[in-house]
Amino acid sequence: MQASHALTEKHYDEFRAKSLEMAQKVISPTYADRVSLRQIDSLSLAHAERWEASLDRSDDAVWSWSGDTGFRKYAYRHP
Repeated sequence: MQASHALTEKHYDEFRAKSLEMAQKVISPTYADRVSLRQIDSLSLAHAERWEASLDRSDDAVWSWSGDTGFRKYAYRHP
């Protein structure tokens, strides 16, 4: 791994951690019993795929987080 790539990874990791911390401060008091915030990982992707297949999902929820148009599309281009 090149030094510039390692530095970019470090900056993204720091940005993700700060973003997650800020979001938890805002959302947790209101939705603590219904929402759990964490970084995107394979478990998060599995939940998103189950949500897309869920019969409980609203018809208005048309965004895709998996497949060619979702998470996988951005996983390596925008880590």
